[in-house]
Amino acid sequence: MNILYYDCFAGISGDMHLAALLDLGVDYDELVLELAKLGVDGYGVQAQRASRKGVTGTQVRVVIDPKQPHHRNLRQIEALIGRSQLTDAVQARAIRVFRRLAEAEARIHDTSPDRIHFHEVGALDAIVDIVGGAIALEWLKVDRVLCSPWNWAAGSHIANTAYCRCRPRRPWNCLKGFRCDWVRCRSRRPPPLARRYWRLSLMNLWGARPLP
Repeated sequence: MNILYYDCFAGISGDMHLAALLDLGVDYDELVLELAKLGVDGYGVQAQRASRKGVTGTQVRVVIDPKQPHHRNLRQIEALIGRSQLTDAVQARAIRVFRRLAEAEARIHDTSPDRIHFHEVGALDAIVDIVGGAIALEWLKVDRVLCSPWNWAAGSHIANTAYCRCRPRRPWNCLKGFRCDWVRCRSRRPPPLARRYWRLSLMNLWGARPLP
C-alpha cells in the first residue's frame, strides 16, 4: 500500500503542492500532457529548480492568460472537467473537490450548491492546480493519504474585500471532523485553496506520521 503523508506545519499554495508532488517523482512532461486533456487553452505550467535560504526544491508557476474568465460556477467547472479526456478517476477526484466546496459555501449562504458562484477558486489557475494534483496522485498510485493535525491560525488578515479574522467559515466547514491546533500568526495557514483541496479530495485520516 502506498501512503502519502502531509505534515501540515505551515502554509502551502496550489503551485507549491504541485511542486512537492513533482519532487516525489511525478514526471513533469507527463503531468503537462495529462493537463492538456482538459481541452482548454490560455495557461502554462512552468517548473524549475529553486533555492530559498539554502534549501533547494522544485518551483512551479501556473501562468494564466489574463483574458481567461476569473469566475465560474459549479456547473461550468463540472462541464469543463466532464467533457475532458482525463481518466474517470482524475475527473471524479477533481469534481469531488468542487462539489464539496460548493456544499460548504451553500451552507454559509443558505442556498443550494448549484447556485454557488466561485470567485478565485473558479479561475483557471485554481482548476489547473486541483486537476494537476489529482493527476499526480494517480501517477504516484497513492492508495491512502494521511495528514497531521492542522495548524489553524488565530489572528486577522486582509482579504480581497475586507479585514477578516483568520477563521473564515468556508474552510472551517471543510475541516469538520479533523483535529486542528491553534497558532497565533498574521496570515492564514495553510492558504484556503490548499487547505480545501487536501481536506476534500485527499485525506483519509489524520494522526501521527506512519513509521517506515
